[in-house]
Amino acid sequence: MDTSTIQPKLRQHTNANFDIPDYGAHHLYVNRESVINALINSSLGSVTLYDLENKEVIFSQWNVLKSLGYQPDEFGEAARNFFKKIVHPEDAWVVDNHTRKIELSKPGEILSFNLRIQDNRGHFRWIHVRGTVLSRGMEGKVKQVMLSIVDTSRYRHLKNKIQLHSSRLDYLIYRNSHELRSPVASLLGLIALLKSENRTGEHVEEIVSLLEKTATKMDSAIREFNQELNLYREQLKKTTMEIQHIADNTHYTLSVNREKNRAYLKIKGFWSNCESVPNYLSDWKKAASLLKRDFTLLTDASEMRTHPQEVRNLHEQAQRLIVNSGVMKIAEIVKDDIAEIQLNAMAKKTHLPKRNFRSTIEAEAWLNKKD
Repeated sequence: MDTSTIQPKLRQHTNANFDIPDYGAHHLYVNRESVINALINSSLGSVTLYDLENKEVIFSQWNVLKSLGYQPDEFGEAARNFFKKIVHPEDAWVVDNHTRKIELSKPGEILSFNLRIQDNRGHFRWIHVRGTVLSRGMEGKVKQVMLSIVDTSRYRHLKNKIQLHSSRLDYLIYRNSHELRSPVASLLGLIALLKSENRTGEHVEEIVSLLEKTATKMDSAIREFNQELNLYREQLKKTTMEIQHIADNTHYTLSVNREKNRAYLKIKGFWSNCESVPNYLSDWKKAASLLKRDFTLLTDASEMRTHPQEVRNLHEQAQRLIVNSGVMKIAEIVKDDIAEIQLNAMAKKTHLPKRNFRSTIEAEAWLNKKD
């Protein structure tokens, strides 16, 4: 990645009046390349550097390509002319409108928009994009733009589900007002008649009969109301508790399914040292806090390469944390024989209750099995 155009911008910010000591600003400037890399890797969105002048991608994080299923050369071709080839036809105007806004934007201004783009399987995914101008030409014409892209497809799916459940609750509120409050009003009226001094035995008998009918109707409405409310509550609970993502970076992903009481870990590639995964233990503490005792864990180590001793010690710390948090059993997917030997040795040392598998289907089936 060419940082020549980024450095002047960073220098401008480091000379600004930051509310940090001078040595902090100096450290940022001296280590600007590592700072840029850290900012990119720790960004919630996927960072993409786009050349607006030549209408092509200069740099893009691998997780953007991986989530969409494109190879680098395919993505480069699809991204030409500001991604118009893969933008949903109904959202083409969004791209044109945003491009105009970028060209007219003020220095440091952040612009954002939402649109649908097509993955390599032909499915359209919603993304949220935030961008700012990184460099301009001599006449102020925009040359390069930095974009932060977040896939919001799942968020929108869950939002629609929650809105559906909300509308059902509105319906129950309506029924409560009409089907429950009406019998209550009838009961109060009948009680007032019973208190009347002009009542006769015949009137009392008729009032008691009406009270019985009203109470039966009210009981039936309450039962039905409670059944529907419990059903909607469970559906809403499943919607909001399905999957909670803890971490997703170039070295690992970690998520929790609270309904299944299961954690999912994917170890990616080679970890050179502990500094490359500074939040690994804290992420596991966060995941463990969302799980109940006797939880299960599915670890996908199919892309893992043998790690150095320093990182091995970190894995052992995480495994002890997992064991102490109450893990019941662990399914591990491994394909590299050397990595498997290393993982087995660590598990034996930390008493990790695990079994190795070659496929996700077999691993999930074993975890779902009730012992």
